[in-house]
Amino acid sequence: MANACERLSALPPEAFAARLQQELSDRYGRWQHAEGTALAPGDWYATLAHAVQAEAPDWPTAVLLCRFALAAETEASPSNSLWATEMLARPSSAAILSATLAAFRPEATATPEDAKEFLREVRHLLRASHGLRGQEVMETIRAALTGMQRGPCLGIVVALLGAARTCQRLEEQLTCLPSP
Repeated sequence: MANACERLSALPPEAFAARLQQELSDRYGRWQHAEGTALAPGDWYATLAHAVQAEAPDWPTAVLLCRFALAAETEASPSNSLWATEMLARPSSAAILSATLAAFRPEATATPEDAKEFLREVRHLLRASHGLRGQEVMETIRAALTGMQRGPCLGIVVALLGAARTCQRLEEQLTCLPSP
């Protein structure tokens, strides 16, 4: 496994992106989904490939880490993940998702840096208003958006999803939460 990890991470970024494009085309029938984001298609894919190469130890994991951005909404649903189900079952989940949606502004998804800043603001807001730890806030948002415990930086996830898909996934998960 270590050799596979070393080989994958040692690939030149262009070679990784080209191979990932083929792997994603084989799995999803496409390799891009920049529609609805502020990123140009080439920048969208380059951001995804770069983020995944930094995280993935092997090709199957690389493809899996792209699922949040490319799969049908139902396939990316956190209900497919025990971890995500546990994160979203916490008593604080409704407050976290509600506060994130209330604070959301479309320009927060313009770039990964803008999304990181927005998420930092949400963490601070929820720490001040509910006494929640940043990790709990980020885990809940990650569970709602990707259904996966691991993956690209959450700021990158939000930028790659774009404003409409980010809000849609947060709202869907919020409506699925049990009433208190």
